[in-house]
Amino acid sequence: MNEEDKEMLKWLKVFNKRNVRIDQEKVQPYYISLIEKTIASENFGKTRIFTSA
Repeated sequence: MNEEDKEMLKWLKVFNKRNVRIDQEKVQPYYISLIEKTIASENFGKTRIFTSA
């Protein structure tokens, strides 16, 4: 491992402490609503582009 690798490893360890897993099913409705609002505001109508399973 060279010096650059050692430096990168140090930052990787710092970042990994803050790496948070996101519950995609929990946040999906929020992001879908944002997408739909954006599309509706751009005069594309209010057609739902996603359906919930």
